[in-house]
Amino acid sequence: MTRPLSVADISSYLAMTGWSRQPGEWRGAAVWVHEGDHEILVPGTDDLGDRARRAPPIRPRRPRPVPTGAGPSSRSAGGSTRARTWS
Repeated sequence: MTRPLSVADISSYLAMTGWSRQPGEWRGAAVWVHEGDHEILVPGTDDLGDRARRAPPIRPRRPRPVPTGAGPSSRSAGGSTRARTWS
């Protein structure tokens, strides 16, 4: 079972992925900006009634299928155009 994301989890993720926390707050929420264009609000507390809807638990990704057969050079000039098979 996964636990819900906490405000600290979300803030840490944003800081590690290039978002910048702006000084001050808006109605108790921190304002985070990415590349000067995208903004999101992160609540100041974990005790919100709609938390489950706003920040659902993260589920691990399934690994992507790895193509077998034709390599990346098969589509170059003169190469085979056969369909790739997925394992």
